[in-house]
Amino acid sequence: MSLSTITLCIINFFFSKISYILSNVPSNTIFNFQIWRLFTTALITTNIINVFLGLIFWTREGSSLETRLGTMKYIMIFIRNTFLIEVLYTLIISVISLILKNKNFLSKKMNDKGVVSNCGFLPVIMCEITLLCICNPNTKVKFLSIPWEFKAKYYPFIWFLVFCLVNNYHNDIEIFTGIIYAFIYQHLLRRYLNIPDSLIEKMENNCCFNWMLKITGFVSVSHITNKFMDEKMNQRISGQILNINKANERKKAQISANSGERTVKISTTP
Repeated sequence: MSLSTITLCIINFFFSKISYILSNVPSNTIFNFQIWRLFTTALITTNIINVFLGLIFWTREGSSLETRLGTMKYIMIFIRNTFLIEVLYTLIISVISLILKNKNFLSKKMNDKGVVSNCGFLPVIMCEITLLCICNPNTKVKFLSIPWEFKAKYYPFIWFLVFCLVNNYHNDIEIFTGIIYAFIYQHLLRRYLNIPDSLIEKMENNCCFNWMLKITGFVSVSHITNKFMDEKMNQRISGQILNINKANERKKAQISANSGERTVKISTTP
């Protein structure tokens, strides 16, 4: 899924004129009711460096998330996060526009060729990075190949600065919205927006999606469940073996202690 998204972004980069149709431009999304923009904007990028940055992240973190969650579930989470991040971004931009009384905030910058500046999947990446760091905020991490280590809670903001520099600060609010959404999701929405494995399994077995099971590298929910059950069973067996070994050691220690007491009694007998 990660490589598929990167491939789509590369294709869209070379056909970047469709960015005006598919990017989330709040003025069009709100006033023209073009809701599809909230879903498609993550697949549009007008900066090839964004594709390379996404490739760096998804080959490291995204692939492990997909393996742990399953391909179909990861796709659904990607779509859900994209939609909610863009809804939040549209609301934030609308509020800023009302406060400053400037409708220009509802539009995105456009170059001479009519291409809308769009950051693509960077807000979703920011969301995933932030969620990973929220779970272990004090863990020491490295940024790319830089030798210095720092706490994970600062990691998302370093990526944010890099993304903003690459995009010339054109989409900084949209990118930062990914961080805001991650905190809202973690502390308020997680229990309400969880996607159950039973639903994902039904989707995988549905005639519309079951062809995906044949794709090389596709990770099904049933495979993850079986793997989890196997790991749990192995842990249980390992625990039982460990308990048996401890019990045998206690018995040996007790037998040796008893034999020692008998030896002392025999030696002290006149």
